[in-house]
Amino acid sequence: MGDAYNSPGDPLFYLHHGNLDRLFWEWQKRDLRRRLTDVSGPIYMFDYANVKGGNVTLGFEIGLGPLGKMKQLKELMDIRRKDICYTYV
Repeated sequence: MGDAYNSPGDPLFYLHHGNLDRLFWEWQKRDLRRRLTDVSGPIYMFDYANVKGGNVTLGFEIGLGPLGKMKQLKELMDIRRKDICYTYV
């Protein structure tokens, strides 16, 4: 799981990331109105002093590769959206 190129081949990868998504949703539901717009952190990993770039915003663009076009982060924050459409029970 430590190899970024090979880790998606490990079944634990999907269990791990699915659980992170679930935990994030549980956190969001505690104050959904506010937490659907609550983002922070550096654009580049570990660049907390913002030497390489600024902070992530809702307008930050994310490439989905073969899954689709570029999306802004604000379009991906709510799992109930029509184009995302999943939930946890």
